Amino acid sequence: HLLVAAIDFGTTFSGYAFSLTSAPDEIRANTNWTNNQGYAAYKAPTSVLLTPDQQFEAFGFDAHERYTELLVEGLSDDYYFFDRFKMLLNPTAERELATGTMLEAANGKHLLAV
Repeated sequence: HLLVAAIDFGTTFSGYAFSLTSAPDEIRANTNWTNNQGYAAYKAPTSVLLTPDQQFEAFGFDAHERYTELLVEGLSDDYYFFDRFKMLLNPTAERELATGTMLEAANGKHLLAV
């Protein structure tokens, strides 16, 4: 099956939708982004949590919840939590996105953006 997918990588929230080419008018969007606050949403926070060895751990609500757990347990220092980082990837007149561009995590740690 072929499909058409749309990804909304937003400044605050991100989401996706898709349709099969055999039924282009049947657009499906994720409605299962949830959190422990008891609600579901079409989008999740544009947030990502990486492990100390810079591997993906969680995205969206899951990243927020896991990072909060790490903070409470005193284990967050070695992790990388990035929230609302999209605009830091946007080149401006003062700043260019390049192989040396660094992002700062919530705990002050730095990691290459590219």
